Amino acid sequence: MSTRLKKRFGLGSLAAAGQSARVGDPPAVAVTGVQAWAIRLGPKAGPRLVVAVRAGDDLTGYGETACGPDAAASVKEMLRVGEALVGRDGLASVAAWTALSSAPPALRGAIDIALLDLRGKVAQAPVYDLLAGRTREKARAMAALRGSSETELTSQLTAALAAGYRAFSVPVLLPEDTPTRGRDFFAETVEMLERLREAGADDLALDCAGRTSAAEAASLAARCESLHLMWMDEPAGRIGEAALQKMALETVTPLGWGRSLVSSGAFQDLLRMQVIDVLRPDIGVHGISSTRTLAAMAEAYYTAIAPYHRGGPIGTAAALQVAASTPNFVVQEVAFSTDGEEGKVAEEIAGGWLPALTDGFFELPTGPGLGLEIDEDALEMHSI
Repeated sequence: MSTRLKKRFGLGSLAAAGQSARVGDPPAVAVTGVQAWAIRLGPKAGPRLVVAVRAGDDLTGYGETACGPDAAASVKEMLRVGEALVGRDGLASVAAWTALSSAPPALRGAIDIALLDLRGKVAQAPVYDLLAGRTREKARAMAALRGSSETELTSQLTAALAAGYRAFSVPVLLPEDTPTRGRDFFAETVEMLERLREAGADDLALDCAGRTSAAEAASLAARCESLHLMWMDEPAGRIGEAALQKMALETVTPLGWGRSLVSSGAFQDLLRMQVIDVLRPDIGVHGISSTRTLAAMAEAYYTAIAPYHRGGPIGTAAALQVAASTPNFVVQEVAFSTDGEEGKVAEEIAGGWLPALTDGFFELPTGPGLGLEIDEDALEMHSI
């Protein structure tokens, strides 16, 4: 760290930085450049976009989001958006969020994560200490199971239980031979969930991923009431307010929604109608700052928040910063795979860090910023 930075920040306090800054001074932690990589953790994992924001003399913050289908184009677009940050104050994440209002939402989210990581490293404190401090000492974990058959899902569940998970997101298995699903589909779904619970799952969420119709989702929700699911996730795709209100009124199965929403107004509409029980913003799209804003909005409507994330270790660390500092947080979903290569790649990228998991709960990161020491050689090695 340069002499100027040491003088400005003293003991690493952001408060001290504010007191010593003068109007008109150039930012001591000015952004000097942005770098990006498109990476794949494993053959079945979706590509991820990682951004590095350089600032000051030797400071770097990292962020992560989903990568588009054209990896090269995604990297190019991130670099283009990042050019607008050069010369700006690297500690002013909210100002950067506003300045990038016309950028694709996912890129803004990744940059927000990177800037808060940078800020925490300057302050030598975890991001959650810069936000509101801890509201909990650990965060409940949920494994998002993958599979296209009950056999595959049971195998994944067994491995996840051995790894320490106790709560699970289970994808709905839709028959491929017919566009309409009848009584057998509903009965088989409920029976599968019952068998997964008997296999050791404490809590289950049924992930419809917007693939069921409103009528099918309503029937599923009614049939699942006796299972006491944590929630039914994205129970339908495009759906009108009246149909959504009808579904919410007719079932006691909790409903989760929001992982495909971008605007705060869309979230507010859902909350205002009081038709959902769990708000599900994508951490890669909304970053840390906006996700916490949405959580505060949800708290006013007595609604829990469970950020959506099925990506890499940078996104996981960012989500745990939100979990630590958010009163109405309920559980953090992460991708789970029995492919050992995925875990190995994630650990290499994160400099040996993976969230410690004990009896269904993640330990919170304690290092500065996101708490990771990213290995850029590993990013280069696993880039697409």
